[in-house]
Amino acid sequence: MNPLETARKFIAEETQFQLGFLVTESSHPRTKNLSETIAASTAAGVRQLLSVDRDIAAVLPAQLRSETFALLVSALTAAASAGRTIVFSGCGSTGRLAVLLELMWRRFWVEAAERGVISPCPETAQRVRGIITGGDRALVRSVENFEDYEEFGREQVRELSLERNDLFIAISEGGETSSVIGTAHEALDRGCRVFFVYNNPTELLTARIERSRRLITRAGLTPVDLTTGPMALSGSTRMQATTSELLFVGIAMEEAICSVLSPSGRSTLGLAPRSADDWGAHFRALLDELDSGQCVQALADLVETEAGIYSHGGIVAYASDRFLLDIFADTTERTPTFSIPALKRRDAAADAPNPWAIAYLPGARGPDAWCRMLGREPVGLDWSSERFRRLGAPTIAETPPVLDASEIVSYPVGDDALDLYGSRIELTTRIIVDRDGVTITAAERGRRLVPALPPSGLEIFHHVAVKLILNTLSTATMAYMRRVRGNWMIQVSPTNKKLIDRSVRIIADLSGLDYETAARRFFAAHADRRVGSRSLVSDILDGR
Repeated sequence: MNPLETARKFIAEETQFQLGFLVTESSHPRTKNLSETIAASTAAGVRQLLSVDRDIAAVLPAQLRSETFALLVSALTAAASAGRTIVFSGCGSTGRLAVLLELMWRRFWVEAAERGVISPCPETAQRVRGIITGGDRALVRSVENFEDYEEFGREQVRELSLERNDLFIAISEGGETSSVIGTAHEALDRGCRVFFVYNNPTELLTARIERSRRLITRAGLTPVDLTTGPMALSGSTRMQATTSELLFVGIAMEEAICSVLSPSGRSTLGLAPRSADDWGAHFRALLDELDSGQCVQALADLVETEAGIYSHGGIVAYASDRFLLDIFADTTERTPTFSIPALKRRDAAADAPNPWAIAYLPGARGPDAWCRMLGREPVGLDWSSERFRRLGAPTIAETPPVLDASEIVSYPVGDDALDLYGSRIELTTRIIVDRDGVTITAAERGRRLVPALPPSGLEIFHHVAVKLILNTLSTATMAYMRRVRGNWMIQVSPTNKKLIDRSVRIIADLSGLDYETAARRFFAAHADRRVGSRSLVSDILDGR
């Protein structure tokens, strides 16, 4: 088909992937002029980004008082008490969140056993899994087109051999990701207790998106609507949407742990149930600390430092240990959001493009570094061409992606990353997260960004603080480098139907075009795309 026919076909046949009406895809009025603000004052741009997290604080206490929260706590408590399998499922940023939630749950029980609070380490710790669409290789970068297939999600759940009454928590920022919806359907078919967590109004999803309606209205499913509003960067659900999901599910996990442990066990670990208002107050206090002049200026200084390094091909390395997975997720999420080079395999060609930022674990190498980051061995997908055909993806079957465990560990996340990138690393930033708060040490200077954080068995506010800091730093840096226009990510990589729609909407919004005209321009440019082009969307907007 020619580009005009392709555009018409997309508009006519892919209406279920045209998502401009969703809250999570909207432009936030508070950051509408982000690119202009940060060009005038880096600190003002940082503060503008941070301000949107207040939307979460405004609704969090009510969400924690809801019936769905009580049901989730009860389900987690029952699963932990009975030794049932607990699974978290997601795609892209929610897939990374799913793996992080698994690590948090597993780590708590293992360390409680090491401290003698429980003995021996319960089966609860091991019967937990976080699955990301495409397997753990997708932690490095998303697998192209995978999220468009419900059957792929179903197949990943089939491989877990779940049983009746196991607990399944599917997480999709928009509430419409096909692969995640597929995982929830398969879990329901297997008799699991299933929750579906998302960040758009339920009535909007069920009225406009058929695949969402089929799942949300299905008997046995508990929908969890965490709508907070648009993202600080339009459509970038790695930001507020996943932050609210981390808080809601993480707090439910902690409350369940408090229910499972004896009073003496809770006392030994410094745990106690908290009210919704207490949790909300702790989160607001964290936001106040991040919004302080000292923290904002420290982040602004880092933004300008990192931008200078990236502008001439240098690399920033983030070193961490206990919170490496949190930091790693932010560095890899930058690739699809801003069209920057992904991490390289250990055996990559010498002239392969380098990533702009890496995260690594000092003192570990190879598979051991991966195991320490994840709290388990990495899990890949070893799917043949025949299986892809059976799953309804003949095009992918022609050249199936390599997603197995050996492929995953070919991307170094330990000291071997320094061997691969060392000559290009210009700044090593150590991110220290401990009982005294969060400290960033870069260029021989140590900056404590957040002082003492509230105690938590799952270190919830430590994880949230790291996420907010890294999300703000990376987004502000890309805006400072003019890879954001207004509050749109103009370097978006259109690797699936949802991102094609988002690209068309960005072109329409910033050019003042109607959707159909913008679609024609997009598909015409896509068909004629030049090798080495920076970004299809930005090229169209700039008339290249």
